[in-house]
Amino acid sequence: MKKFFFLFFLAIGVTGLSSYISYQYLIHQANAENQMQTDLQTAEEVRLQQAKLTTPTSVTRRPDFSLPDLQGIIRENREWDGKLVVINFWATWCAPCVREIPMLMHFQRTYGTQGLQIVGIAIDDIDAVKAFHQDIKFNYPILLGEDAGISLSKNLGNRVGALPFSVFIDPKGNIITSYAGELDETQLLKVIQPFLTPVNPLPPQSDTLPTQLQS
Repeated sequence: MKKFFFLFFLAIGVTGLSSYISYQYLIHQANAENQMQTDLQTAEEVRLQQAKLTTPTSVTRRPDFSLPDLQGIIRENREWDGKLVVINFWATWCAPCVREIPMLMHFQRTYGTQGLQIVGIAIDDIDAVKAFHQDIKFNYPILLGEDAGISLSKNLGNRVGALPFSVFIDPKGNIITSYAGELDETQLLKVIQPFLTPVNPLPPQSDTLPTQLQS
């Protein structure tokens, strides 16, 4: 009987120790993942400092490219010929990228009728981007960049791989400028305003009644 109780309590002790070790392992893994995320954000901040925010580019014409969207449909940049295009390279894990998305959606909604077309290119895991889209519901196209997106970003002047990175292209396909770092409304409006199509004013309203109603 004593041997039975000894084995019983020994089994409980081993089980408890195993659970404790598993718990400590999970905590260690969570801390490691948090540290990795912090390191990624810190590295991103360093790259942005190296880029000094404004990124000059020797490319003067928009390069042709084609990338899949969230539905797997291949989209070509020629689809937006004749529009003022802002290509925004971003990722779901990039805090500045996520912060500027509501502003980009606001600009698309406000100035889309004046020729503005924002195009997001995600440098990220496909599943993460799709899950993010379910929450955000973008009002502009999101393309999946992966390696091709990284190469395109570098070709457009993003030498240090900073995110977010935005490229402004006029309706004729000429690159206006590029910008590494989080945009604000003042910066964005200053660049796009000269290229927006003026809104046709409403015809003046007459103060007099139509002829058929005059007596």
